[in-house]
Amino acid sequence: MVLVRDGSRFTGTVTPSRIAVNDDGTLRQADPSDDRTPKRIAKTKLEGSVLHVTVEDGFQFTVNLKDDTHAEIKPQGGPLNMKPIPADKVQ
Repeated sequence: MVLVRDGSRFTGTVTPSRIAVNDDGTLRQADPSDDRTPKRIAKTKLEGSVLHVTVEDGFQFTVNLKDDTHAEIKPQGGPLNMKPIPADKVQ
């Protein structure tokens, strides 16, 4: 995922991936999808520290911003017991 702050909103791209979770809902594996073409972020909405993201193909997820370098990602429509996926900002 590439997020770019553009004034009061975010733009960028997301590369599709396949994820698998353990029985307890923690991330077991994440791999790029067969189609590695980055998808444009179509819409974002920041509510407090939670960024709601909609990708051009309709995929939606939230990014809970923990601090300037850490976040947790939670896809919509994932398994009910799925825990947020930790993410770190890279330069």
